Amino acid sequence: MYHIRLALAVRPGNALKQGLVVTVGALLFAACGKDATAPVAVSGPELAFLSLRTGDLSLWVANGDGSSATRVADVRSADLSFSWSPDGQNIAFEGGSDATSYGIYVVNVDGTHLRLLTASSNLTWGLAWSPDGAKIAFAKWYEGLFVMNADGTGQVNLASDFYNTSPGESPAWSPDGRRIAFTGMDGGWPDIYVVNANGSGRTRVTYGQHGCPVPEENSVPAWSPDGTTIAYEHRTCQATYEIHGINVDGTREVNLTSNQPSGLYPTWSPDGAQIAFWSFHDGGPYEIYVMNADGSSPVPITIGADYDACRHMSWSPDGTQLAYCVTPTDQGSSNVEVYAVGVHGTGTGDLSNHPAVDLSPVWRPKK
Repeated sequence: MYHIRLALAVRPGNALKQGLVVTVGALLFAACGKDATAPVAVSGPELAFLSLRTGDLSLWVANGDGSSATRVADVRSADLSFSWSPDGQNIAFEGGSDATSYGIYVVNVDGTHLRLLTASSNLTWGLAWSPDGAKIAFAKWYEGLFVMNADGTGQVNLASDFYNTSPGESPAWSPDGRRIAFTGMDGGWPDIYVVNANGSGRTRVTYGQHGCPVPEENSVPAWSPDGTTIAYEHRTCQATYEIHGINVDGTREVNLTSNQPSGLYPTWSPDGAQIAFWSFHDGGPYEIYVMNADGSSPVPITIGADYDACRHMSWSPDGTQLAYCVTPTDQGSSNVEVYAVGVHGTGTGDLSNHPAVDLSPVWRPKK
């Protein structure tokens, strides 16, 4: 039976331990979206996602409404183990049928022209194609953060202290493709750093307090589309979680979720006007919220969404919808579906609509 290794960091209300190995057939997710029977008006770019439809974990693409799903390639691990090329013509992913064939591959979106870029049995989550299409960043267990040319040549170790806190965290490229924001451990605790794509010019952006009962941590960086700001997940000395924003030079740190009990996994809208994140109220389950980039007007857009089902949510290129994962309550706890919801919480619908586990949806970049 295929196993997905989920490195689940311990969060408030989450009893799962980091490094837990979960059998896909026994995944327990409990989530549902608003108005699950409503049609979703989606058009344009396709969606890529992972699925167990054929028994093994594989990469699939579908039309924007979820129709015409096509298997593209076998993959190795879950969550952000694949990345669209900026032109939407190729997908880079972690794949391989055994330890001798594990590595990073690239395949055309129609499943043709599969090629191995670099072989490694020590890969982890965090594959990210640069916005200019020139490079691919990736992580290796116990070795750090790497970058290579899009053809697999010229590998450079950018940060041996790269810290991948949990699924959904990947290196965050600057919009111009020249720099990468990442979580590093140089100071002994997770903080946000920025480094040039050639490995030079490493700069520490955040400085968490470590003298309190629960040392602060800063992780999961997300670069704003205009390149000026980094949003990230901040663990406080009280062991609560907030979304903070900070200028790339480390100035003007702001708590964007000061009016929320928690904030996790910030994801910028394509125009930079909004940020999606996870939060909860009154001890309830984690929900996906959308707020303005300055932290104002936070709005919950899901009901009962499971934080562990699919932590990463993906904005549609036009900024009107978010793709995420839920478990339809009428299909059993072992099934997971790809859903989409409008950013105002309306028009929720099932895109994958298949009696198998479908995970990690990512919209195709705008053409």
